[in-house]
Amino acid sequence: MKENIKFSESLSFLLSTLDISISRLAKAINVDSSLVNRWVNGKRIPSYKTNYINNISDYLSGNVQNSFQKKYINDFYYRIFNDNIIEDDMKERIKKILAESQGYSIELRKMELTKSKPKSSDKEQSSNSKQFISLSKQDQLIIGSKNVISKSLSLLEAASNTKCKNNNTIFVSFINDICFMKNDSNNLIYCRKILLRAISNGWNILFLLRLDNNCKRTMEFINFSKLLVKTGKLSLYYLSNYDALNTGKDIIAVPEIGAIFTISTTNHLENERAFFFKSIEAIDTCQKYFRTLLKSYAKPAIKYYSTDNNLEYSEFLTRMKNRMGNRFLCKYGFNIITIPENLFKKLLSRKKLTSGRLTKELNCYKKKLYSFVSNIDKYEYWDIYQMDSIENLIDHGELCFYSYGGMEIVHLEPEDIIKYLQNLIKLLEIYKNYNVGFLTENTDKDLIYFDFCCIIKERQAALIESYGTSKFTPEVRLSIEEPMLVKALSEHFKDIWSHIPPVNKDKMEIINWIKYQIKLLKSSHT
Repeated sequence: MKENIKFSESLSFLLSTLDISISRLAKAINVDSSLVNRWVNGKRIPSYKTNYINNISDYLSGNVQNSFQKKYINDFYYRIFNDNIIEDDMKERIKKILAESQGYSIELRKMELTKSKPKSSDKEQSSNSKQFISLSKQDQLIIGSKNVISKSLSLLEAASNTKCKNNNTIFVSFINDICFMKNDSNNLIYCRKILLRAISNGWNILFLLRLDNNCKRTMEFINFSKLLVKTGKLSLYYLSNYDALNTGKDIIAVPEIGAIFTISTTNHLENERAFFFKSIEAIDTCQKYFRTLLKSYAKPAIKYYSTDNNLEYSEFLTRMKNRMGNRFLCKYGFNIITIPENLFKKLLSRKKLTSGRLTKELNCYKKKLYSFVSNIDKYEYWDIYQMDSIENLIDHGELCFYSYGGMEIVHLEPEDIIKYLQNLIKLLEIYKNYNVGFLTENTDKDLIYFDFCCIIKERQAALIESYGTSKFTPEVRLSIEEPMLVKALSEHFKDIWSHIPPVNKDKMEIINWIKYQIKLLKSSHT
């Protein structure tokens, strides 16, 4: 998710990260320190006609001294460009950060200049604007939990009905289980619907979450946010201090539309209060406070992979599968390791790949199969598939074939269907720790999607893919390694497994049912 950041914030961040003072930078690029001071404080912006960006980038890149500074700059680069493929050298990265921030600040300044000048009756107020800013007549103090909930949802709904400008972001914190998270599933469902509509109107969403040992609370948040994650427009941060106090403060900030700052004056929800702001200055202040929390006290919980970065994603997936821990898999079609090797080679031959690509596909398959065989005796494996996937295979010969480059529907001959089903039975019979269950529409409607895939290695990591409208090439690929979120995801899928009817997950029930289907296939094609 791309984030617009002002030049003053970018330069200030870089100077702070590299421990370089204003006077030191001024001396290095041969300008007066007062000019650099005005840049840092947002009073001036370098013109496009100057060489300041190049000069600053030259000097700063030469002062990157360790891996920690590199990581901070790379993370900052990602916030602005949402690009994990950082192939440029450090100088080019810093230059891009400053140039993008320069452009954003100049555009903002142009917008400010086009606004109407203050009336003569407002001159006295304007002269004191640095010290005192009057809020709008629509700003309010809201009293009572129900009223705070209503106002919060109204604010988000206003955003969802507005076309987003400048690729802006809606900021929402979950430090104190913000109003609409208060034990009301209807509010949660409605809020999610609003945010999905906001995303379709061009908004990005950023959540800041407080994590603790309350796994149920985190599971509720995951259930609330999983459809948002699939869009690729959600950024998730968490407070890096797990012992962070529940301060009773939460923020919703929607650029140019409104902001809500909640506070709890007592331990009773009915006394919850919130400030609602419509004035641009107050909204901007709430956004700046939110960004300060992200910069100083939070870490990103999600890593997105670009659509053309299959190799990095695949390598991480392979490493994760070899780590310790039980494994959950939830997807529409079957895991690639359930396909017998001879059939896999046959399916690859249909794709008319180059010899190099063919070798890469086969090696990827063998690595996954080896990882499965190496770990299955030590750890439990649960595969959760949609019931349609096996019914379509048996009735129509349709198999979802996942390979290195994506997914496609392939059609199998009856003898190949039988070989596949026999191999699935073989895996279930040989490996006592391997379990398969089938979802129906009544199990978990949020997961009954053709375009969704989730792999979880308990206590290690989770990977999620969403195929979007294409249904064949993943539009969103991401990983989560934060331990408390991974734990909550594991518990979430254990809960899903517990709600699958026994007839759809009991090993002997499934084996006997598949054997019967094989018998029917053989009798109908002899």
